[in-house]
Amino acid sequence: MKTFLEIGVADFDTLIPLAAKGGWTGYCVEPIPRHVRTLREQAGALPVAVCECAISDRTGTIRMIVGDGEKHGEKWADGVSHVIDDNHTGPRLLDNPVNAHLRSGEIEVPCFTLDDFLDKHGIDEVDFCKIDVEGHEPNLFRNYSWRVKPKVIKCEHKHLPGNLLEQILLPQGYTIFVELEDIYCIL
Repeated sequence: MKTFLEIGVADFDTLIPLAAKGGWTGYCVEPIPRHVRTLREQAGALPVAVCECAISDRTGTIRMIVGDGEKHGEKWADGVSHVIDDNHTGPRLLDNPVNAHLRSGEIEVPCFTLDDFLDKHGIDEVDFCKIDVEGHEPNLFRNYSWRVKPKVIKCEHKHLPGNLLEQILLPQGYTIFVELEDIYCIL
């Protein structure tokens, strides 16, 4: 059985279809409650755990701002909820005054380091990892031991400066392919 780990899922364009095809089990990590409800409906009885939390550089809780573009006809904003705690070094898309109307509030959610999350769920191998956490990607990798190296990583990089993710992932032995919005890393 292959394993996927999707961090920052929202509730669209997910990896759940891999589990539907068979031969895959997965973990969808999503902190926004309305997306979690939809993901649980999508996953149904499939071997997919929908985990209502965030991954960061610490275990505890973290504050997030929630996007809701659907009510304004801007569906893209449904997936741009992001961390607003002091440890977040990435952009704050919904703090931009131009996007103020797309905010639907702030929440505090449980968060884990990637190591603590893997331990909690007994994950010792990841075949495919997809990460889209709106600029919080460096925080996710900070303090990570790399004892479990996903075979393939797809990670959004469009909200990050320069080649920051390459600097983090190349030393781990990945071959890197950079596209406009995403970086693909293969062991």
